[in-house]
Amino acid sequence: MENRETSAAKLMALLRLARQPVGVKLVDTKEEYDKIEAQELIAPLEYCVSVRSAGLGHSIKFTKENSGCSGSTRALGFEKPSQEFYDGREGCQLGLFADPEIARETNRQVKMIDSQPYGIVVKPLQKFEVDPDVVIVVGRAREMMRLVQGYTCTYGLQPQVSLSGNQALCIECTAAPMETGRMNLSLMCSGTRFLARWGEDEVGMGIPYDKFDGTVQGVWDSVNGTELDERKHEIKKAMEKLGCNCNDMTFGTAYYLSARSVKSKS
Repeated sequence: MENRETSAAKLMALLRLARQPVGVKLVDTKEEYDKIEAQELIAPLEYCVSVRSAGLGHSIKFTKENSGCSGSTRALGFEKPSQEFYDGREGCQLGLFADPEIARETNRQVKMIDSQPYGIVVKPLQKFEVDPDVVIVVGRAREMMRLVQGYTCTYGLQPQVSLSGNQALCIECTAAPMETGRMNLSLMCSGTRFLARWGEDEVGMGIPYDKFDGTVQGVWDSVNGTELDERKHEIKKAMEKLGCNCNDMTFGTAYYLSARSVKSKS
């Protein structure tokens, strides 16, 4: 497995990412928490805002005391869900469900962290001293497409996406990949778009850290078949700056160009 700085740099080179890949780690003990270098919150902050901040280069850690969102406090294991959550009353009161039955069934299926952490560390992947639990990548739809292609190239189909449009960063990008061991897509939620002010065209992806290097490798391995030559030249230049061997890169080989050529001849 490559070091975290190298794998993050490669992904930045392969994709036009405006934000850095973010690592998230749930820490079990105060001793471990204290050793990790990051700015500790002294006032409550929403988890999704901490992810946005980390994507811009900041390192943050916090305990339940300064977890500034009740939804993420529950989703990330700081506290157990209430009866009102499980019976659907809470979701209906928020105007998110047509009736309590739909809310109950949805909440029964969503993935949440079962263990109770001491604290959570959120910072750029390349700044982690230890392996995080999950990597969150935020970008435009095309960049997420390439991430999915990279994952598929290495691991095959991800057949079950947990997607509700609610609790985007905490459940869809963090708890779901941690609990299932698979990547998970998020189209964001209204709360995080308001609080963290993501761009309207941005979506998120959570990848278990033990599958991150393989996903990045898959993005690289699929460049010849998926990218046009103009973009390939940009990628080649960026990857060579990182010391990568690009001798196997080919041009004029995007699969859809071949399909179009065959169709025009028939």
